[in-house]
Amino acid sequence: MMDESQVKQVWSQFIASKVGSPLGLILGGSECVHYQDNILEIKIDESQRENAQSKQQKIRNDLAKKHRFTGFEIKFTSDSVSLGMKI
Repeated sequence: MMDESQVKQVWSQFIASKVGSPLGLILGGSECVHYQDNILEIKIDESQRENAQSKQQKIRNDLAKKHRFTGFEIKFTSDSVSLGMKI
């Protein structure tokens, strides 16, 4: 079982290996911000969040095959949280 720092390192290596590919274009600026209870939280640009979500299975397959990282879910988050106010 990997700890959070190992998972962050694996994610960085994974992103580096995808530079120039279609998946690399989607995940390019992403960052692993948290890993706990088999949930990998990835911070990604809001404009790419849906694309990344739709590629989740491919991402998990690639991580399993190339980095032997399995048994987790990916949660894509972004900074652009809209705060609604009622007046």
